Amino acid sequence: MIIEKGTIQSNEKIADGLFMMTFVAEKITEKCPMPGQFLNIAVLDSWLYPLRRPMSIAGLDDNQIKIIYKIF
Repeated sequence: MIIEKGTIQSNEKIADGLFMMTFVAEKITEKCPMPGQFLNIAVLDSWLYPLRRPMSIAGLDDNQIKIIYKIF
């Protein structure tokens, strides 16, 4: 398991209620993840929000990871 704090590069609206977030995570991308694999993302590293959200990797560019999510 790799634990890393990523840096958000962009967060773009791609459709009504759908967004694509791109962030830098060098330690994770060194392991060569493939689109379709999952990341567990924590909103904060505090016990106020202890549950992580599983997100599928939508794409990779060098050390950047892209995920697509929907707001409910």
